[in-house]
Amino acid sequence: MRAIALTTLLLTLGTAHADNLVVTGNPDASDCYRATMLPDATAVASLTSCNTALNTRRTTRTARASILVNRGILYNHMGEYAAALKDFEAALELIANFPEAYINRGNAYFYTGQVGRAIADYNRAIQRRSAKRHTAYFNRGLANESRKQPDLAFADFVRANELKPDWNLAAGRVEHYRKQGYTLPN
Repeated sequence: MRAIALTTLLLTLGTAHADNLVVTGNPDASDCYRATMLPDATAVASLTSCNTALNTRRTTRTARASILVNRGILYNHMGEYAAALKDFEAALELIANFPEAYINRGNAYFYTGQVGRAIADYNRAIQRRSAKRHTAYFNRGLANESRKQPDLAFADFVRANELKPDWNLAAGRVEHYRKQGYTLPN
């Protein structure tokens, strides 16, 4: 049986963060997962592992959806947003309401300037109680910043920090806003 564990991939400050998924028991799927944590320059070469893993006959539905999400993350790294969106859609067809697919599809929308759609997907991940809700809140905060809605952005960063207090990136955004005088309403 393939076990799935979630982990947050830190890309860069000011960039949406991805939720990648590890699939064990399949070396190509594991390589595909590890590739999501490598520098962007290696993404193209890493697609081979993802493609090979997807062509494995005995891949479970959940593992297949996870591999599609990971390959979509690689496509996002490469700026191939149409291909990324296709993979996230395919993952959602396999597992309806897959929160990590929503977070990463939201990232593709964010990168292509479709901020409203990105926020809608981050909201879906939050509503579906993603294990990585802190990532969805953080990314929604970035999207709200881009819409020039600092009050909403601050509230999202605070919530991300509450959910994952040891995450320095969220704590740093909260501190940044607090230095500017932002507070949450009572």
